Amino acid sequence: MLRVLITGANRGVGLELARYYARHDWSVIGVCRSASDELADVAEQVVEGVDVTTDSGVARIVEAVKQTDGIDLLINNAGVLQDEELGRIDYDSLRFQMEVNAYAPLRVT
Repeated sequence: MLRVLITGANRGVGLELARYYARHDWSVIGVCRSASDELADVAEQVVEGVDVTTDSGVARIVEAVKQTDGIDLLINNAGVLQDEELGRIDYDSLRFQMEVNAYAPLRVT
């Protein structure tokens, strides 16, 4: 059986990806900050409490993968979008979005 690991799998696009792969007989490892009942229904393994921007969060993912025969597909879906307006940009918010959306996928990979 093929295995997929999906970050940000507890809702939205991540949850729909988890449902898709589960329907197609993949083993799903769902990674998230807070688990949802919907994810628990489709994932073989749920790894919650993960902040993909931290070393400890990535270490939790690594430990979860070590408990398996590895993964066949990684989907770096975790992300944030905060509303910014030209002329009133919150640079701390932009830094946070870059950390989650750009640097974290590199860290996880």
